[in-house]
Amino acid sequence: MSMVLRKLDIRSFFHFRQVNGRARVLSTGLREYELVSKHGLEGLRGLLRAELAHCFTIDDLYWPLVTDKCSTCGAFGGLLCLLTVERCCFDYLQSSAHYRVFPLSTFAKLAHISPSRLERLSGPSLRTVPGIYNMMEAPARRPKSLIFEENATQMLLATRVIKEDAARNLRSQREQSDQRFMAATVYPCYSLENAKLERGVSCKGCQVRLELLHGDSDDRDRTFSTRGFLSHFSRCVEAQHLWAESEGGTRPVNEPELTRRCGYFKQLGSDGLPA
Repeated sequence: MSMVLRKLDIRSFFHFRQVNGRARVLSTGLREYELVSKHGLEGLRGLLRAELAHCFTIDDLYWPLVTDKCSTCGAFGGLLCLLTVERCCFDYLQSSAHYRVFPLSTFAKLAHISPSRLERLSGPSLRTVPGIYNMMEAPARRPKSLIFEENATQMLLATRVIKEDAARNLRSQREQSDQRFMAATVYPCYSLENAKLERGVSCKGCQVRLELLHGDSDDRDRTFSTRGFLSHFSRCVEAQHLWAESEGGTRPVNEPELTRRCGYFKQLGSDGLPA
């Protein structure tokens, strides 16, 4: 029975859980579901809200949960791309051509086909949800749905709906960068070896270096595992200085406003959260 449950898409899996008490016991006893439901709720919630739960299985969420590596570059990846359930890092989500997305209606217009036909040919689209998708914490212009440019272009070429010159034109179109973040969610990493959960850490020292104009935003935006940060710390002079000034983290120090606000630009309230 467990083999069958692993093959069910997530939407069908939850429908099965609602059949009766026995079905709930069987599904709850699945090791992969136990870990995903406890530690990977961001992925489950993201797929359900994006209306992509029928495209993936519990196993598809389990394997990214138990690895901390970006599927593209091998560095620590703290994000999950919802259109592919691939673990990825911030840098590659932001810059890789593989993660280019376009509004379904915009892509259909550029390809000169109807949105409904495009969706049939290119596969499922992601329904966007309200949220903050940029550093300035301003509401972004949100299309109804998004598709992967790479997948859609390949499918249209394979079915001869478009020709190579049209594909080149599609690839050259400028995208709205914050829409990439609408197709991803934060996703923690669970270690099977020590049963610990990691969400990743960033370096305050790199923010100091950026503000002193000695570094760039790539350093500041990088996320590390605990082990990876210890290696980075040995090379980051600014982080070492902050640690020494804080006497091993025992006293407050004069740190960048952005890190004091936990990565937010807005003012923090009395509870320590963004106002």
